[in-house]
Amino acid sequence: MVALAEGPVLLASAENAQQQDHAVWIHRQIGDLLAANGKSFKDIHAISTVAGPGSYTGIRVGMATAKGLCYVLGCPLISLDSLELMAYDALQQGVGQTYLCPMIDARRMEVFTAVFDRQLNALMPPSAIILQENSFGQWLEKDSVAFFGSGSRKYKDLLKSVHASFLYLSVNPQSLVGLSAEMHARQRFSDLAYAEPNYLKAFYTTAKAK
Repeated sequence: MVALAEGPVLLASAENAQQQDHAVWIHRQIGDLLAANGKSFKDIHAISTVAGPGSYTGIRVGMATAKGLCYVLGCPLISLDSLELMAYDALQQGVGQTYLCPMIDARRMEVFTAVFDRQLNALMPPSAIILQENSFGQWLEKDSVAFFGSGSRKYKDLLKSVHASFLYLSVNPQSLVGLSAEMHARQRFSDLAYAEPNYLKAFYTTAKAK
């Protein structure tokens, strides 16, 4: 996803479903969005990117693109945690549960997840965990918990609790803009030299059979 905004106001956005050409797409799309809205690169005052966890390819390309542009344009970098962004979006969409538990599928029964309260305080920091029935017992015993995101689907059959709700949400571009604008207002910028993706676990791949 690429979004163009003026402060908290979303001007335009675009999404790419094909990760294979993401590096080519993202550069072209940034230029297209600027041109379509009468803007140029000199009008960019800050760049926000999702630093992870999530897709290795998407995170790597997004971070490299954002850092490169920030360096050339001399503007600050804002790094967003994808799980915090999902929780922020859930609140914007009116989710009413006491605790928010975004989940990103990480293969088999593993997920990238965290637990937030309604002020977006991380009660459980972003982690890669193997799902078990009692994984979130300490929060489910207290009050209602909303589970959402791609990883939550496989947890629904495992968890049995009257305090658990499973929701099907996708992040709205306006939430990306809103959280970025809030961080910009608080000057929560990342050090351009040291900012890096937050994969939460080591990248691995399998060798192709010869």
